Amino acid sequence: MKNLLIISLVLVTSTLFGQNFYDGIDPISITKPEMENEVIDPSVFANLEPFQNNNDAIVYVIRSKSMVGSAVKWAIEVDKALAANVKNKEYFVIHLDGTQKGHSFFFPHSKFNYTNIKPNKYYFIKTKGFALETGYFNEYALKELKKVKLSAALKK
Repeated sequence: MKNLLIISLVLVTSTLFGQNFYDGIDPISITKPEMENEVIDPSVFANLEPFQNNNDAIVYVIRSKSMVGSAVKWAIEVDKALAANVKNKEYFVIHLDGTQKGHSFFFPHSKFNYTNIKPNKYYFIKTKGFALETGYFNEYALKELKKVKLSAALKK
């Protein structure tokens, strides 16, 4: 019994430490090439957070309703810093420097290095269970945003 407990502890510990490494993650585009010519109705942006400066890019991270891990808050890191603890059916907003080459996002089940995040653009990342969708903030993202509530701010 003692050996089984030690083996379990080693496996759990190694898995936890392994999740925090960002090295070796291939960069991917946050948008698809066909989205470049997408025409978005300006009314979609009416109630979104304003840009803070000319280099600001805003990403809405939406955790949709899902049975997968629904009871657990997700600690989500952006650029190696804790950005939010998000429950099921919540979202948070992150302001990023659109002039940087890329930004890393760490979800409990996956890690991504997103490229081509440009200044003065709105983006979304939507999770539902283990599925993930990304792109420019559009009518679809606004519809999904209305289904969830804003996550509580992190305590400093």
